[in-house]
Amino acid sequence: MKKVMAVFFTCLMTSLVSGVEIKSDETVVFYPTYAFLSGSDVMTINIHGSIYEPEEDSLKRSVLLRIIAGTADIEEGDPGYPLFAERTKLFLVDNKGGKDIRVRLGGGIIDMPESDGNGHFAKSVVMKKGEILPLFKRNLLHIGTVTVTDDGRKFTGEIRYIPTQGISVISDIDDTIKISNVLDKKELAKNTFTRPFRSVPGMADQYRSWTRKGAVFHYVSGSPWQLYEPVRRFMDDEKFPRGSMHLKNFRLKDSSALDFLTADQREYKIGVISSIINDFPERRFILVGDSGENDPEVYAEIVKKYGRHVKAVCIRDVKNPADKKDRFTGLFGNYRDTRFILFRNGRELQYLLR
Repeated sequence: MKKVMAVFFTCLMTSLVSGVEIKSDETVVFYPTYAFLSGSDVMTINIHGSIYEPEEDSLKRSVLLRIIAGTADIEEGDPGYPLFAERTKLFLVDNKGGKDIRVRLGGGIIDMPESDGNGHFAKSVVMKKGEILPLFKRNLLHIGTVTVTDDGRKFTGEIRYIPTQGISVISDIDDTIKISNVLDKKELAKNTFTRPFRSVPGMADQYRSWTRKGAVFHYVSGSPWQLYEPVRRFMDDEKFPRGSMHLKNFRLKDSSALDFLTADQREYKIGVISSIINDFPERRFILVGDSGENDPEVYAEIVKKYGRHVKAVCIRDVKNPADKKDRFTGLFGNYRDTRFILFRNGRELQYLLR
């Protein structure tokens, strides 16, 4: 996904503009992002969303649905099939590339770059701090699409302002806050597509506790954006703190949804996490993941790169049989400024922030 950087000042923006037609069968989704001070008197506001059209009769999508159903060992008529149909529906949409989206930001309008082939559009907008910061209420700014006059639908999203200093938590999702069992492909498929999501014990309580102490959250996961809606509902139901979401793009040409979920996430996660830390050079970070795949190696690279900016690395032990005895000692034993915690449930992290 290309990310376009542009500078817009209020004097160049106007609310007296025509809307863009979003067809009646098209839907726009905005993803939670963040804004930050990128200079003494300027702010950067990240906007990210996608546009798609439901298209459940496509042959390619029907083939994909059968592949996922076969992996999850489920058939139409099984008790879990309605949930399966709900979870997979965004894999079956027609992502709309080449679409122009206009976004209302405060009192002005932002013209987004054309959506990519996967339907996603993104832009980082730089504005004068004094003009945009007062528009944030409790550090949140609500945005929405600008549509034609007779379109009564509202597509909205929110952007969180994160101060220059403080504690930021960068958290994985699967097997860190949500039980997925990534090490067992069949169980992973069932937990992802046919079963109600289950929270890792104590994690929501612990994250809320950290929020009360001033922490903010970024969720960085290798899950596909097509699972954003059910994951967001799960997090809201379990009362996890809201934060920016960073997922991966899944395309029909990928070999399968399951191979996508179990692919090596190192390069992707290191890139996303590095970008977040680079935006906040004065904040300190807690990295939370699990031992199922490569989170320890990813976080070790981040600690090596950013040193004391990383306050702690917390790894949930999922008893990976491939673990070597000295896996964690070898990765984190030489970093004195970063605390390492191996845990099983959220309650074991209660003394990390006081």
